[in-house]
Amino acid sequence: MLGQLTAALADARSRLDVVSLQLAGNLVLLALAWFWLGMGVGSLAALAGLVLLAAAMVCLSALLHGSGLAAFRPMTLREALGAARARLPRLAAYTVFLLALLVLWDLAGSFARQAGQWGASAATFSSQSPVTPETMEGVYVWSLRLAFVGLALLLHPVAGRLAGGIDSAVHVWKQPAYWMGGVVFSILGLLLPWWLVHWVPAFTTIGMETASAGARFAAAYLLAVASWAAMAALMARLGREA
Repeated sequence: MLGQLTAALADARSRLDVVSLQLAGNLVLLALAWFWLGMGVGSLAALAGLVLLAAAMVCLSALLHGSGLAAFRPMTLREALGAARARLPRLAAYTVFLLALLVLWDLAGSFARQAGQWGASAATFSSQSPVTPETMEGVYVWSLRLAFVGLALLLHPVAGRLAGGIDSAVHVWKQPAYWMGGVVFSILGLLLPWWLVHWVPAFTTIGMETASAGARFAAAYLLAVASWAAMAALMARLGREA
């Protein structure tokens, strides 16, 4: 299994065209999302612009990530973009489905304090020893994060199948290397970037703090995109073997 992970990393490293497109494309999506969040809805025209930009971002995301999943079949970047464009309606619908899941996940996270208080009360009653709400709130939050990772790993082969990167999601699910890779690349692409973003080293000047923040955010972004590409490469490799 370790050999398959190493081979997937080599596959991702050999496709700098795909990784570069993901790096640039996701930055564009982030900038558009930031602009979209600041748009007003004071008129019918503004509302129409809001809806049109949202639809454009969904299609751009579907094209960008669909081509990234398909490219490791392998295909040239032009062929991968063509494959994603041919499957754009289903990829766009899948993107909307993912966004809906993210909204539900975020909504569940907003109940962390209430869940912590209820969980602390229940745990204290059942164990007959005091359990703080902060402890149970932490358990709830990390449970949500683990559920997020598990669901993402479960759905990733479905996205690969829709994009044309693999022929069967079931074959990938059956491979232990996929789940091992999912754990490794989730740590590298989610946990480590999260830690980098939230780690604030002590500096004495604003300039040094700004430089530190820029370096940490850049490293976190590179790790996240590179891990996503490695997972796409691993999934394609396991799909070919199956």
